[in-house]
Amino acid sequence: MAARSLSHREKRLIQVALALVILVLVSLLLRGGGEAPPPGPAARVAAPPPAAAPVPVPVAAAPAPVVPAADLSQLRLHGLLASGAVISTANGGQRLVPVGREAVPGLTLVRIEQSHAVFQGAGGEVRLGFDGVARADPSAAAAAARAPLAAGEAGHSEETLRYRLGLAPRMAGGRVTGYTVRSNVEMPALARAGIRPGDVIVSVNGANFDEERLQELAWNIANSSQTRLEVERGGRRLQLTLAPG
Repeated sequence: MAARSLSHREKRLIQVALALVILVLVSLLLRGGGEAPPPGPAARVAAPPPAAAPVPVPVAAAPAPVVPAADLSQLRLHGLLASGAVISTANGGQRLVPVGREAVPGLTLVRIEQSHAVFQGAGGEVRLGFDGVARADPSAAAAAARAPLAAGEAGHSEETLRYRLGLAPRMAGGRVTGYTVRSNVEMPALARAGIRPGDVIVSVNGANFDEERLQELAWNIANSSQTRLEVERGGRRLQLTLAPG
């Protein structure tokens, strides 16, 4: 028996049914692949804790700058006056530093000796001479300052100081070869002998006039019947005699 052909209406119903089946299948596929399963306990990842605020680190104060010690090696002594010293530095020319003023920061000129300028620094007294630098002995200087003087010794000490201020050492070959008479200090005893400013005393009583003889000059003048002085003046040598006043 020949098969009956489907009517138009039946074909239409079959097409609708197939379309519904396809829609259901597509819907199931989309639902199963698009939704992730709820995470289990092992899959849960703890959220990171909030970042802690940075702790300020205290900054140590910068250390105070170290001030270098005063350096006398850069100073040169050119002359001594009763009121101060003529010095120069490595970076400058000659200048007069009065007593009581700083020559360089940290070094104050405190007094003038016969062949040295004495400075006060943080480490004590320092002497600057024509031939270099020598540190003074503070204990010896203090002991000498405290030592009592008899009336005659006090007079000799005052006169010795006058000679120290009024006589400038003349250097040759690193040693003292005499003392030049300055014009700004009164020395009546030497003036009585005919000595003038600018003269150079080279010997006393036949001995070279050095620092040791300078220390003894006041005593010799006061205690000797006469003091013989050899003096250079204008390229000539003169022999002068001084009697006690």
